[in-house]
Amino acid sequence: MTTSSTAPAPTAALSATGLLDQVRASRAARDAEEVRIIELALEWAHRHVIAPAEPEPRQVSHLERQPSGQGSESAIDTFERLGLPEIVWHAGASFATALGLSTGAGDTLLRDALVLSLRLPLVWDRVLAGQVPVWRARRVATAAVGAPRDVCTYLDQKTAPVAEKIGLAGLDKLIDAAMLDLYPEERESAQLEDLDKRFVKLDETSINHTGIAELVVRGDWADLSAFDATCSDIARLLGRAGEDGRYETFEARRSIALGVLADPARAAAMLADAEATGIASQRTRVFGLIAHLTETNLLNMNPAASDDQQRAWLIDVLHRWVGRSDLKVHVQGIVHCGGCADCDHDTTNTRTIRPGQHATHVDLDRYAPSSDDRAVVWARDPVCIFPWCDRPARRCDLDHREAFDHDHPADGGPTCPCNLAPLCRRHHRLKTHAGWTCTTIEPGVHLWTDRYGQSYLHTRGGTIDLNSS
Repeated sequence: MTTSSTAPAPTAALSATGLLDQVRASRAARDAEEVRIIELALEWAHRHVIAPAEPEPRQVSHLERQPSGQGSESAIDTFERLGLPEIVWHAGASFATALGLSTGAGDTLLRDALVLSLRLPLVWDRVLAGQVPVWRARRVATAAVGAPRDVCTYLDQKTAPVAEKIGLAGLDKLIDAAMLDLYPEERESAQLEDLDKRFVKLDETSINHTGIAELVVRGDWADLSAFDATCSDIARLLGRAGEDGRYETFEARRSIALGVLADPARAAAMLADAEATGIASQRTRVFGLIAHLTETNLLNMNPAASDDQQRAWLIDVLHRWVGRSDLKVHVQGIVHCGGCADCDHDTTNTRTIRPGQHATHVDLDRYAPSSDDRAVVWARDPVCIFPWCDRPARRCDLDHREAFDHDHPADGGPTCPCNLAPLCRRHHRLKTHAGWTCTTIEPGVHLWTDRYGQSYLHTRGGTIDLNSS
C-alpha cells in the first residue's frame, strides 16, 4: 500500500488565503455543533429537575471548583448548594455516555449550561447567536460557579461584550474586582479566616519504599517567599564542589535543604557562609505595588491595589507587610499616557505632551525606555500584544510602534509609553522579518495584518479575528 503526500483535491488548488478561509469555515462548523450540544445539555437538565434553584448559592472556594470538562463523579450533588436547580442524581450518566464523555464531565457540562442560562444570560445569548465559542463561555461559567447573584450579574455585564476573547487571567481579575467592590467586608473576613487555615502537614501516607514523602505548606506569602529564597540559597551551597549534593538537581537540593533547616546550627553556619561568599539571595525582598493615580485611589476609596504582576491585594494585607523588616514595599505611582497624536515639536529637542499626561516632555534622543515608561506599558498591556499570545509583558521586548529613527530621532517615533508595546521575542521577529504589520489604533488597541492579508484586532480584553464572517 502506498500513500500520497499530495494535498486532497478539493483544496489543492486553493491559494494560501483560500486555505485559511477553509480552516475558519471548519472551525465555525465545529463551533455551531458545540452550541447545539450545550443547548441539548440545558434541555436535558431541565427535563430532570426535581427542585427549583435556591435564591442564593453557598459561597464556593477555588479549591472546590472543578475545571470545565473535568467535573467530579458527584458534581450533580453540588447543584443545589450552587444555587442551581436540583436534578436527579443519575441524569448526567446517559447524556455523558451519548457524548463519549465520563459521567463527571457530563455532569459538569449540565452544570455549565445551567449557570450560563440562569446566571449569565448576556453571555448565554451571545453563545446562542454564535458569537462566543462554547469553550470560552464555559470558562466564564466556571468562574461564576458558587458566586453570589450580584457578582454573577457583574461578571455577566463585564464579560459578555468580550467573552469571545477574554482569558483565564482576565476572568480571575474580574472576579476579584467584583468581590472587592461588592463584598469588601466579606473579603476581609475571608482574609482573616485564611490566617487560621495556615498549616504545615507531613503526609505520612505518601511515604514509599524509597523513603520519599510529601510535605504540604499553606502560609502567608511573605513568609513562604522568604522560606523559598532560603531553600534556594542552601541548594546552591549544596551544589558546590565537595558537597554531597553536587550531583543532584537543583530542585532535589532544595528538598535536601529542608533537612538542613531542621538542624539550626548547621543551617546558621551554611547561611553565614552564603552571605560571606555572595551566594545568598537578597534578604530584604522588594514587593512592587502599582498605584494608579486616579481620583478614586487618591481619595482612598478603593480597598484594593494591584502589584506589578497585576494581582489585586487588599490594603489591609499590604499594611501588615509594610511592618516587616525583611520585606520592602515599593510603591510606584503612574498616570497613563494619553498619546502623542497632538504632540508639538519645538526647538528644545523635546516633544510636548498634552496636559494631564504622565510627563511634560519626551526626550527625542532617548531610545531605551525608562523604568517609568516600562511601568506604564506593563500596567496597560500586561501581555504580549500579538494575537492570542499570553506571554507576560515583563518577559517581552518593548517595541516602538512607530520606528525610532536613530539618525534623525525627531523624525521617528518617540520613546514614550504611547509608542511602546510589549512583544515577545518570537512575535517581535515575526513583525520585523515575516511580513506582519501592526497599527496602533489607540493605546492598548492594535491592528495586526499578516502577509496574506488576514487581520486581527488585539485589545486589552483579548483578540478579535476580523476575517470571520
